[in-house]
Amino acid sequence: MKERIIDSPIICRDYETSGLNQFYDQILTSCAKRYVDGQVVDELYLTSACESHRLPSPIALFVNGLSSCSLESGISLNTLMDLDNKFNAMYPRDFILAYNAKFDFGFSYSGAFQQLTNSNWYSWKTEHSVLCGLEILKAIYGFNLGSKIQFPLDFLNSPSFSLERVCHENGILYKAHNASEDVDATLAVFEMMKSDSPEIVQHAMQYSQKKTVKNLINQNSFVCAAIGFGEHLHGRALAPILFCNNGSDLLCLDVGQVHPSQIKNIHSWEISKQLARGTIDDIFVLLPINKQKIIFGEEHYRSCYTHSELSITELRERANVARENKALKELASDAFKLFEITNRSSADASLELSIFDDFVQPNESQFIEDFNAVDWQNRWDLLRSTDLIEPTNRIARLARRVIIENCPDSVPNSLLDAYRGFCNQKLFDLQSGRDQRWVNFSRVLSELQELRERFPDQELRLRELEEYYDSRLAVSP
Repeated sequence: MKERIIDSPIICRDYETSGLNQFYDQILTSCAKRYVDGQVVDELYLTSACESHRLPSPIALFVNGLSSCSLESGISLNTLMDLDNKFNAMYPRDFILAYNAKFDFGFSYSGAFQQLTNSNWYSWKTEHSVLCGLEILKAIYGFNLGSKIQFPLDFLNSPSFSLERVCHENGILYKAHNASEDVDATLAVFEMMKSDSPEIVQHAMQYSQKKTVKNLINQNSFVCAAIGFGEHLHGRALAPILFCNNGSDLLCLDVGQVHPSQIKNIHSWEISKQLARGTIDDIFVLLPINKQKIIFGEEHYRSCYTHSELSITELRERANVARENKALKELASDAFKLFEITNRSSADASLELSIFDDFVQPNESQFIEDFNAVDWQNRWDLLRSTDLIEPTNRIARLARRVIIENCPDSVPNSLLDAYRGFCNQKLFDLQSGRDQRWVNFSRVLSELQELRERFPDQELRLRELEEYYDSRLAVSP
């Protein structure tokens, strides 16, 4: 008998990190558990030391409870990323499930890129299909009105989807912000969702690839998705207007709320503001199609927010008018350009963000393969002698940093001194203030003060954190 997709093997993952920025923070603990037929059949748990060019956020450490010992004596981040990838590679057809997949996937590809452990930086999606527990749960909230899942509410009576609160509300006991415990909790929530809403979970698995989502969009006049946060989270009937961002986003019109003919005298600037706000009254929506958002076909229209009860025929007519409106498409294109300028991250020429300069090139891929084929003591000589990449190439710059972090004895003393000076300036210059993209000592001091004010009864833990930062400051040049 052919296996049902809903019963497919799953690798459930969770990372605890040094902060929230996937480019400037790092993975500190990684847990993966392979789940087959309701049983964990293989697992991995790793703890990494903090690299010398980073400082962990005190708030992050306060939440995840990691000790100064693990920060100083864990395995290297390079080893963690290598073992992490090898675990996934053993099960290439498995789904990868994470509760907030966007967060964990971001750290996975940033880590693979920065550590040069392999050239397939996006292997979670190229070798697997990714599922997001959070997005599946939002889809259930929006489209299964008969769900028996208990959704926690905040003080405004809006739904909360934090893993900790969802588990508490539904009787799932675990220790939050521990990677292994978070994986167990995610698996428990996944089983709960399969039992409660198997059709929605199966749909999420069937349409977990960008290609299949695009096919779904092309087969329907309009699509349905749970959009928004808090009180603004509702199912929406969305007519595709324009693919944006290399096909990874879809700018849509909410045809449940407006007929295209009613759109008059609206400027691209107003549309761009609506894309950023994302409230229930905003009729223009930016729908991500490559970030595990659960997108349904027209058949779910009855669960979508409308100002009046509309039939599927009426919604289709509205959607077809919108899709054929060339002026609306041009307006949407201008609006997205404004949205990019005003809401995306400003241009950043840092090494960490050079991953977005281009996909890995053949010469870069070959160098990464050669780099990992030799032992650490020989990697500096390989870097100096290679003719595959120029010294200014992003991969060469990363290789220098990776070698210094993992095998400093193989590097000339003059380069080590320059690197220590760079780290000292980056992390410990109090004149730079706390408003950097990375965690520096100014931010450390500010966060420690904030924690002391919020948790006056946690003096022992706060002192432990202060001692760790004092030890980092003591060894800075």
